[in-house]
Amino acid sequence: AHKSFKAAARVGVSEAEADANCVGPDCDGYDVLRNKVDECLEGQIDLKQRLNAAEAAGDLAATASVSEEMATLNTECSQYFEQEALGHGPVHVPRNRPYPDEESFGFQEIMALIVAATSILFITKGAKFHKFLICAIGMTIGTFGGLFLTEQFGITEFKPKWGVSLALGLALWIAVMFVEQLMFSAVAMGIGGGGMMVVYSFVGHYIPPQPEYYMFVAIGAGCVAGYFLTDMVKKAALTLIYSVFGGVLLGSAVSFTFWKYHMSHGDLWLENLVSADVTLDLTMWPTLVSIGTMVGGAFFGLWFQNKGEAKKEEKEPLVKKGEDSV
Repeated sequence: AHKSFKAAARVGVSEAEADANCVGPDCDGYDVLRNKVDECLEGQIDLKQRLNAAEAAGDLAATASVSEEMATLNTECSQYFEQEALGHGPVHVPRNRPYPDEESFGFQEIMALIVAATSILFITKGAKFHKFLICAIGMTIGTFGGLFLTEQFGITEFKPKWGVSLALGLALWIAVMFVEQLMFSAVAMGIGGGGMMVVYSFVGHYIPPQPEYYMFVAIGAGCVAGYFLTDMVKKAALTLIYSVFGGVLLGSAVSFTFWKYHMSHGDLWLENLVSADVTLDLTMWPTLVSIGTMVGGAFFGLWFQNKGEAKKEEKEPLVKKGEDSV
């Protein structure tokens, strides 16, 4: 008679001891994994008993059937645990991304502090100090792109990964300085031309048919008007851009904090966010807190920077010093 596989496997740490010592968000996931292991083992033992019966009866057809079922079972179990190894199972294991050491303070922690400080600066003073922060916005975009590229090339060591990413960020910083005004002019012209196209289409519904070139003239006029309103568009766009970027960076730094203290897997930390192996589990509260921080930071930035601009306009005198009054 075969012993129960559970009794045979009762070595080392018991399930009760494992549950008692488990700390973190994955404890329930381990129960799911154990149940899957039990299911696979039960299936294998059942097939072993059927194989013994086929041998005793000399039934080759039954032997072939058992072999096919064993292959199917093993494939199913293998695929299940492959997904677990990729971090897509009940225990969210970050592939090749172990938890940072809670006690140490190194390169990753320094980068997280820089990201947090940059986020606060973007949220509170981004548009106001754009002349000085344009380097930071280009650096942020370029560094994020660099992290994505290094991930694709399998560069996982911290210093080479961040070194290459920061170099690409510096290159984009220089490029943005040269094309910034042209970029905002193009955006303003696009908004003006597109808006005029919509207006013309609306008006055209209520007036007699007009020559086709009238629409192109209207779009051209909208583009010209947009060009002259570039500064207004730029001001509004910068407030939005810095607020959104600041919110994303702040939420990413919060995610790193959860990761460092083993409360989550840091799915929204910049390094992990660019990895195809990392997915967002919206059932984990640290992930929701990180996303909420991103959204809240962005809205706070919009409110705070617009509020500051409104106060500045209120304080400006109607007649500046030195101007003649009537």
